[in-house]
Amino acid sequence: MNGIERFVRILALFLAVTSMPLSFAEDAPSPFDEDAKFARIEKLRKESRFSDAKAEIEKCAKTGCDPDRLLSERAHLAFDIKDYKNAYLLYTKLIAKEVNPPLSRARRARVAHALRKNDIAIRDLTFLAEKNPANVPVKLFLGKVYFESKNFKSARKVYSEILAAHADRSEALLGIVRLDLVEGDRAAAVKKLMDLASIVGPDQAEAAQILVGIMKKDSLMKAGSFMKEYLERHPNEEWAYNQYALLLDEVKETDLAKEILVAGSRLSGAHGAWFNLALLEHRAGNEQRAIEIYKTIPTESPIYGFAQANLKSAMKTEAATAEIDVKPGDTLTAVSARAYGTPSRWQEIEAINRAKLKGKGGIMPGMRLKLVPGVPVRADQVSNPVPPSNRLVVRY
Repeated sequence: MNGIERFVRILALFLAVTSMPLSFAEDAPSPFDEDAKFARIEKLRKESRFSDAKAEIEKCAKTGCDPDRLLSERAHLAFDIKDYKNAYLLYTKLIAKEVNPPLSRARRARVAHALRKNDIAIRDLTFLAEKNPANVPVKLFLGKVYFESKNFKSARKVYSEILAAHADRSEALLGIVRLDLVEGDRAAAVKKLMDLASIVGPDQAEAAQILVGIMKKDSLMKAGSFMKEYLERHPNEEWAYNQYALLLDEVKETDLAKEILVAGSRLSGAHGAWFNLALLEHRAGNEQRAIEIYKTIPTESPIYGFAQANLKSAMKTEAATAEIDVKPGDTLTAVSARAYGTPSRWQEIEAINRAKLKGKGGIMPGMRLKLVPGVPVRADQVSNPVPPSNRLVVRY
């Protein structure tokens, strides 16, 4: 093969290789695609895989991702896991850098409110309301924060502005009702509540419950009659069965209260009705029946902790297992060290909390972990177990 032939072959091979389709680049995102990295972080947060999201953020930081986007993701992650102190600091930095001001201020207002920094929350919400006067949710939140800060004049002004533009916003009317009650205008509050309780809407139940609270001060029988009529009109609202049963229990009509709760327990997810029914059986000394009912309340129910505490009481067993709250930055070894003074028991803690840790994607701040039964713990670090409840629940 002479030199010319060799050159032609090499050239042909080069052209064949360079013309091959780069299918791997089409099928998968480039490892340097920053948008794809942040999309993955957001997806992990939405799936509550917070530990994985944190790991991806740190990995992204090492590869030189945009620092403002990283700061945003760190703030959003802190917000999602309810690490409000850290979230507040991070959103404050984002606002100072003017990174997505509307979202940053809206989120900082939320965390400031949670941290009881109402002056900051009011400042951010006022800024947002001025930028977008049609944003009713922001104005409703602003009215709520004014009310909690006892700035009743400003709260009434905000709610009145909402109603002037949107007469059907019952949340704003409920805000006015609360102001009427605080300022002693009970007649005005009752008139508005009667109107709200007679219409179908998301705030109808809350209006009816406030109205029952007012009526109870005058007459339990009057409140009971109102709830009976309300329940006849709205047979699919679990809270109404619970409220009516509570009123009946207060006038010693326990058997009738049980009948109402049995009817309410037929609704889907009516864990409160089941809990109340078990509690009445428990009080009457029917422990076995109470135990059977308490056991039907699933772990995902908001009142599962109370049901378990009452179950232990009904079974005459010892108090609930000691628990500990996870703090920001905690690992299982750190939790073990705080609880027992040594990090060596972390595997035992992991074993008895395996289902919870797996479901949440690992240990996260705000999580409450069970501690090893029968092992002495540091009393100043342990969360008090939920005490048994002797009061019927209404809304939960």
